[in-house]
Amino acid sequence: MIVPLAVGHDDDLVLNALFRLSNGLACPVFGPPIHPRGVEVRTADSLICWEKSATILPAIYQGFDADGKRVPVNRAFTPYQ
Repeated sequence: MIVPLAVGHDDDLVLNALFRLSNGLACPVFGPPIHPRGVEVRTADSLICWEKSATILPAIYQGFDADGKRVPVNRAFTPYQ
């Protein structure tokens, strides 16, 4: 059943979804941004965060420490030319 919006616009509409891509990848999509990051990519044991600011390099985490916190990985990045 489709119910029209009471206010006539969807500016404040928040949706969560799970898209299943044709290659089999499941891509969760969540509602409003809760942080200033531009992109987060997660796997079972890894996380890559890219901030919207071009001056900040991606933060990479792989694995968990004894307290269950993500372990940061320090990688050298070559500037894109």
